[in-house]
Order: sequence, then C-alpha cells, then structure tokens
Amino acid sequence: MHAFWQIVRTELRLMGRDLTNLGFIVFFPALMALILGLQMPSGPSQTANALMMLAFGPMIFGIMAFPMSLVNYRERGMLRRLQITPISPMRYLLAQALVGLLLVLLGGLVVLILSIVVLKLPLPANWFGLAISFLAGAIAFSALGALLGSRIRNTRSIQVISILVFGAMAVVLVSSNTGKSGLLQQLGAWVPARHLVQLLEANWLGLSFNIWPSLAVLALLTVVSLGSAAKLFRWE
Repeated sequence: MHAFWQIVRTELRLMGRDLTNLGFIVFFPALMALILGLQMPSGPSQTANALMMLAFGPMIFGIMAFPMSLVNYRERGMLRRLQITPISPMRYLLAQALVGLLLVLLGGLVVLILSIVVLKLPLPANWFGLAISFLAGAIAFSALGALLGSRIRNTRSIQVISILVFGAMAVVLVSSNTGKSGLLQQLGAWVPARHLVQLLEANWLGLSFNIWPSLAVLALLTVVSLGSAAKLFRWE
C-alpha cells in the first residue's frame, strides 16, 4: 500500500504543476455550462445544458486525459521503471484513477455551484442521489480510460482514438438530448454518457425514473473496462 499512496502523492504534485490539464478537467465543463447557459432562456434548456456539462467532466478525464497520461508515461519509459516494483497493474491504474477522480469531483462541484449561483438553476431535489450518480459515472469513465490507455505505445495513436471516442459519444449524447427521433436518438440508449445524464437529471429534478438500468450500464462498464485493462496492461 505504501507504493500505492506514493504514486497518488506524486501524481497530485505533477497534476498541480500541469495547469493546462488541471484547468481542462476542472474548469472547462463549468466554462461551457456558463457560455451556453447564458445564451439560453431560463428554464429546462439551461438545466439540460448544465446536466450535460456535468457529465462532460468524467468524459473528458476518462476518455482523453487519463489514457493520454498513461500512454505518455509509457512512451517516455516511465512505466518501465515501475515494472520492477511490487505494485501490480491494477493498483497502479487505481492510484492514477483516484487522482483523476478528485479533479473530476472538484470540476463537478464547480459546475454545480456556478449553475446555481450564476444561472439561477433550481437546487437539486436529491443531493445524495446526484452525488452518487456523478461518482458512479466518474468511476465508470475512469475505468474506460484505463482500458483505452492499457496497451497503446505512442501518444499520436491515443490522441486519435480518444478524440474519435469522445467525439462520437458527445455527438450521440447531444443529439439524443434534443428529444428528436432518429438514429442518433436510438443510439443514445446504448451510450454510457446518456445513462449518466439520465441519472443526474432524475436526481436534480426529482423525476420518477427507474435508475437501476442506468446504474447497471455504468457498473458493467466499470467492471469490464477495469478488468480488461488490468489483463491487457503493458509497462512498456
């Protein structure tokens, strides 16, 4: 466990020096929520936009920042040094994910505060449910990020893959959120980000919604991605 917490402390120090990555994970979703929200009339549209930006935080870290960081370390040979230590791939991935989760939770809190204070959105009906839903989504996308970055050796490849995955998921999420029928609307039922938004929406607005299918999707994504990442992970 000493090696685990040593990695966590080291990554926290490195993250504190990387202001670009820090700002992208923590402040970008809140900035987008404000920019888009201030251009919308008060009401359901603003709330829907804030909920979507709340879901973007876990997506940005899990699909883009986390796997890119893993591949960058591998490409520079930094992971090879850890191969001779007692730490297992699973513990290393969990240590990295924990640091990211702290930043994602901070970013979600910033979105929440600014949406309520600046955009004057109503207070969430179920604070506890909202927090649990957001945490479940953050864990699920962190696990997906671990899988995406488990084997790829160069940053150019992971950049392309991350952008494609994030872009495709964001397009389906935005399209399915419009309420219009069509192929993208139907695909939204299979996209984890859409299930995260539904959970956040149900708890923020106090809607009557069967949360278990969406929680099951996020749990399945977590277990499959993290288990596969631990088996596929390479140090070099």
